[in-house]
Amino acid sequence: MKRYRFRILDEGGYVLEERDFQANNDSTALKLAEGWRDGRPCEILSATARLAHWDGGPDKVARAKPARTR
Repeated sequence: MKRYRFRILDEGGYVLEERDFQANNDSTALKLAEGWRDGRPCEILSATARLAHWDGGPDKVARAKPARTR
């Protein structure tokens, strides 16, 4: 199992909430994160990289944007 972190962000990119969890792989982690989204900006991170970032908004089923390095 790999460790991941799901973060809900405010419009400025500051962390409002975060959840640490484990999943078998990146694909499973992304599926879990889809269920936790609530329309606010959010992201999912592995131990070594950001896997996805969502800008937020009313569309709760939008695909994750490709991860960008900061």
